[in-house]
Amino acid sequence: MMMLAALLLAGATVPGPEVSPLAEADHVHEWTQAYTDDEGILWVDPTWHASLDVDGIELPLFLMRMEMTPDGMTSPIIADMAMAVDCERDRMGIAGSWTEAPEAETQGAAWFDEVDMNVTEEPLGEDDIAVFRAVCGPNWQP
Repeated sequence: MMMLAALLLAGATVPGPEVSPLAEADHVHEWTQAYTDDEGILWVDPTWHASLDVDGIELPLFLMRMEMTPDGMTSPIIADMAMAVDCERDRMGIAGSWTEAPEAETQGAAWFDEVDMNVTEEPLGEDDIAVFRAVCGPNWQP
């Protein structure tokens, strides 16, 4: 029974660095899977807290990690994003990102001076709704 539990935990490991390059070095992540689909898996960390002034409105930031393997690639892309989220106005924007994609020669972390709050499309897709509910609460409605 212990061996089965250990195997299940090993299979549930979130890929990428132990601590996101976007988080504080001593942060301990508690990744929670928000959704999985044909394109990949997305986790959010409800324990990481930050905020950012976007267009005069102080918005919470949340941290998410994605693992995806685009068509034509054999190794997955791992990416962390610090997202500014406006639950009242149904919009999100990327405030910072980190990517590890050796095959695509894309790596590194960056914080953005300006946040484009138009990451989602209208109408919101199931993936967007899952992310909003993970951040804004399970009863959030568009």
